[in-house]
Amino acid sequence: MTKTAMSKTAMSKTSKARVLFVDDEENVLNGVRRSLRGDFDVHTALSGAEALQLLEQGEPFGVIVSDCRMPGMDGIELLQRVSDVSPLSVRIMLTGNMDQETAVQAVNAGEVFKFLNKPCEADALRHVVGLAARQYELVTAEKELLEQTLKGSIKVLADLLAIVKPEAFGRTARLRRKAREIAKHVPGVKGWELDAAALLSQLGCVTMAPEILEKRAHGEALTDGEADEFAAHPLLGADLIGRIPRLGRVAKIILYQNKNYDGTGFPSDDVKKDRIPVEARILRVVLRHDELQQQGLSEAAIVDKLKKSPGKVDPLVLEALAKSDHFASAREVVRVFPEELELGMVVQEDIHTDHGVMLLMHGQEITPATREHLVMFQRSGELTKRVLVAKLAAAAGEGE
Repeated sequence: MTKTAMSKTAMSKTSKARVLFVDDEENVLNGVRRSLRGDFDVHTALSGAEALQLLEQGEPFGVIVSDCRMPGMDGIELLQRVSDVSPLSVRIMLTGNMDQETAVQAVNAGEVFKFLNKPCEADALRHVVGLAARQYELVTAEKELLEQTLKGSIKVLADLLAIVKPEAFGRTARLRRKAREIAKHVPGVKGWELDAAALLSQLGCVTMAPEILEKRAHGEALTDGEADEFAAHPLLGADLIGRIPRLGRVAKIILYQNKNYDGTGFPSDDVKKDRIPVEARILRVVLRHDELQQQGLSEAAIVDKLKKSPGKVDPLVLEALAKSDHFASAREVVRVFPEELELGMVVQEDIHTDHGVMLLMHGQEITPATREHLVMFQRSGELTKRVLVAKLAAAAGEGE
């Protein structure tokens, strides 16, 4: 569960905004509890370290109010670190010796919402914390709306590209599934960004020669020139995605999808190892896994081959690949007519019309768009045979 979702759950249970007060004076915190516990879900910490520990344990706080002068970690440093650990939390600074230098430093370092002088009257504190709580609600609601809108738009775009040009984009659904499975065993992964990057990872192939894409789709070897051209497609994809607001990091993941862990490969810069986004490192393993699978290698053989190529992939991600079982969730494989397809089924072999035109690639998920695409060809008499699909136990969660 994400921190935003946890915050919503906590808010719904208490019907009060969760507020964390940080001060090294226990009597001050006791006074805050007495004054504000009727209006807010009040939590306290006697130091910056204790506050960070609460945040790192996943405690969702919409508002964080910190004293400025505290031993060890002062309020400015705390709120600066809060902006990394819990960026959506609205931050308020309490100070007993408010001056311009402190204000400028606090704003620049901790993005402070409001300043209050100590001692602060209960009514004034209640008013400002209420404003901050409302700000938190607005920010989290906007973030969720934007993310859901982006995710939906990306999924539709991926479906359309896979239908129009299956040789290039038909693999994205299976890349996404494999990436999700691996990510379960890798810390620090931003799930929706990994999803978006996997679905849009082949966008740069849109202008590529069809013969190169066909070779790649069937696991055939490329010439050196073709391999170089294909390896550079992330640059175009990243450029296109980077123009969309809020997808800057997704663009960076796409750019580094073919970058080797040791820093070799594309793009040719000095970024290597943990400086490569973890999602790009996962995508690198997923893409390589997919290539080797198209060549007919088994799961064990793929892992073994990657282990024998040190520096190519992140060892931690490779270990996660070894732990994952991409096909354990398969219930059954069946042949059905397009009209009998169910959402969430996964195509097990390339689907062509009766005249040999590719419609969908194996590994692609059946969505409303892809189902309607196949049904249309069935009704026109151009797709008269059954298609081979698998029902997956995890299919219900794939479209989230």
